Amino acid sequence: MSVGGPLAGVRVLDLSRLLPGGFCSLLLADFGAEVLKVEDTGMGDYVRWAEPRYEGAQRSASSALFLALNRGKRSIRINLREEGGREVLLRLAREYDVLLESFRPGVLDRLGVGYERLREENPGLVYCAVTGYGQDGPYRDRAGHDMNYLGLVGLLGLTGEPDRPPVQAAGQIADLGGGALMGAFGILAALRERERSGEGQLVDVSMADGAMSWLALVAARYLCDGQVPGRGRLELAGGLVCYRPYACSDGHVTLGALEPKFWQAWCRGVDREDLIERQFDPPGSETHAEVERIFAGRTRAEWESFAAEHDCCLEPVLGLDEALGSELTRAREMVVEVDQPGAGPVSLLGLPVKLGRTPGGPAGPGPALGEHTDVVLEEAGYSEQEREELRSSGAVAGPVEEASGSFSADPAELVFSLSGPGKAGVMPEESDDTIRAFVEIPKGSRNKYEWHEESGTIELDRRLFAAVSYPTDYGFIPETLAEDGDELDIMIAVSEPTFPGCTIRVQPIAVLKMHDDDKRNDKVLAVPVSDPAWSKLDELDDLPGDLADEVSHFFEVYSDLEGTDWQIEGWGSSHDAHELIEQSRERYRESND
Repeated sequence: MSVGGPLAGVRVLDLSRLLPGGFCSLLLADFGAEVLKVEDTGMGDYVRWAEPRYEGAQRSASSALFLALNRGKRSIRINLREEGGREVLLRLAREYDVLLESFRPGVLDRLGVGYERLREENPGLVYCAVTGYGQDGPYRDRAGHDMNYLGLVGLLGLTGEPDRPPVQAAGQIADLGGGALMGAFGILAALRERERSGEGQLVDVSMADGAMSWLALVAARYLCDGQVPGRGRLELAGGLVCYRPYACSDGHVTLGALEPKFWQAWCRGVDREDLIERQFDPPGSETHAEVERIFAGRTRAEWESFAAEHDCCLEPVLGLDEALGSELTRAREMVVEVDQPGAGPVSLLGLPVKLGRTPGGPAGPGPALGEHTDVVLEEAGYSEQEREELRSSGAVAGPVEEASGSFSADPAELVFSLSGPGKAGVMPEESDDTIRAFVEIPKGSRNKYEWHEESGTIELDRRLFAAVSYPTDYGFIPETLAEDGDELDIMIAVSEPTFPGCTIRVQPIAVLKMHDDDKRNDKVLAVPVSDPAWSKLDELDDLPGDLADEVSHFFEVYSDLEGTDWQIEGWGSSHDAHELIEQSRERYRESND
């Protein structure tokens, strides 16, 4: 938070992850709001584990992407699957002004901490839910990402050149413009209204809705005359020769000469007054070809000098390195430094809105995972004994670096390694590298692998930038994955989606493995210990037919574990298999009573 900023005194519980919610609460924090990240007791916000990293900083607070979205916030780790964790959130909600979340509709309701329940604790709470398609409507339960929203609302289909595929923008328009900005705006509007009524309300933000609002002028025209615009034909999207990017001899420039005076200035500057009357000719015309020829005849630097002499809305197309180091960026303080513990000053983008009296800005470093758990609980009135009981029960967790090594506290780091043609093996760090492992990609997934010879690792293709779950809900290896007699000793199963393009961190898992003399027929089951998937084995009707028999076999073995070769293994801990399964099943039964 920015001390003394215009939002000083506003307290925000941020349960969101990744970009839309993170940027939304970042804006609030930079203007003085106190933002508390409420993260799970596993890996927390997935973006924490994204590359690149700053050397020297705590591992969970070293990601450049994480720091870009979470400077000046605090972090607490709460397990909302535990009753004690839910009670902690309810107590915190009584004292906070805003709760921000980005789960699919109904997730928090099923956990017993949805809007209506929180409203009982604090009628003045402003509850902002940023989702892909909103809290109601036919798509409310669909998953999606920025590109999906842009495609669905018509924006992506209008971007690019005629007769060419749509062009995907480098910036996340729906995530940021449709989700984060709309969320911050909605929160501030609801807080302003609360000053009059004393009551909070639900702020329902759909990133698809927000992205559609960016088509205000385009939609207005269609709703009036019914004419469907073509890609590359809109006036402000490549449809005019006076308003387009152009290639010069060593790069590109942008010409934005919409008003006649700017177009006339450009035409006179290049000694082509004959083009003045052809300002609004379309692409593909003779005028377009002539303008392209003129721009190609000079370097980018020469066009910059030209623009300094002729007021015609002409600017260079800069690379990211040039843009971040430009005179404009420095003058507007759009790159700032924040002192991150252990790493020293780190460079981040600055606040884009400048207020005269109360400017705001970064107020502190990004938090380590669970860094403020204990102090926040103490502030909420929990005694030292109560805090210890919450930690012991798994309802909350402290910083990763201080974790006890229990299954629910300390994320295990996994690194990709090649385990066979077309397969992605996964090994826990510092483990026996003779153990074979496999991570299943959900069927139909478009995620790809990219082999990095220099590092000897495989990473998910960064360009896809999608979150996926590994593997199925039940954590079984279908026999088809062990083709050609491949031996699989362990399968990694995680309960949360992973963040592509980085080293994956997941909750430590328990691995049940039944040995067989014929290694090709080994049966392997891996489930996060905190996950109730153990008792899901009863729900055979919910499984695909090809897995039902396999599940039945496992279930029969469970009835008499002591007489088998089953063993349960975990990184940093080991437990009696029978006791562990019974404890997990009992927790699941209690949560569903």
